[in-house]
Amino acid sequence: MNKIARIELYHVRIPLDKPFYPSWIPGYPATDNRFDLVRITTEDGVEGYSAGPAISTERPGLGNLIAPYLLGHDATDIPLMLQRLREVGYLGVRANWMEPAFWDIKGKLENKPVCSLFGAKPEPVEVYASTGEIKDEAARVDEALKRYEEGFRTITGSTTLMSIRISAMSRPLRMPWETRWPLAWTPTRDGGSPSSMTPRSGTGPGPGILPMPAPI
Repeated sequence: MNKIARIELYHVRIPLDKPFYPSWIPGYPATDNRFDLVRITTEDGVEGYSAGPAISTERPGLGNLIAPYLLGHDATDIPLMLQRLREVGYLGVRANWMEPAFWDIKGKLENKPVCSLFGAKPEPVEVYASTGEIKDEAARVDEALKRYEEGFRTITGSTTLMSIRISAMSRPLRMPWETRWPLAWTPTRDGGSPSSMTPRSGTGPGPGILPMPAPI
């Protein structure tokens, strides 16, 4: 049966080597990476996993709140599961991060990768570098160059990133990136310097023009 028989919640904490100041939580010094991990098991023993962000030790209170909404229901009935998670939200808890666990179960039962359930097919995905912290222009340029040397060809960051193109023009370096609206840089086709780049459709303003800040 596809009915949910067990819900297990784990709080995971990974200490950081040094404090990290997330640009999306200004002034907050993160000293570790925390997330809640859920394992949902059906009556037939099929397991689905998902994870969501955690700030502190919220996990102890989640189980008793969420269990009555989900236990005994069909894990593959996605519309019902989403409705249940919304109902949990009425009590002030964001639980939508658990949705992938139901798709995980559905994919395993159909012996298909989850992407195929949406009409797609497995294929390589190019990863990008995320800067995370707000830094000045010079530091951002140096960071972007380091990520490029590591093999990354796209980088995202806070709105401070938007001024790299301008600051880089005054420095003796060639930086093969072009701005993609709103918060990503990808290499130019010709590997040219920022001052030689011209915008293409959907890539944002040209050199010397800062776009309006976008939410992170």
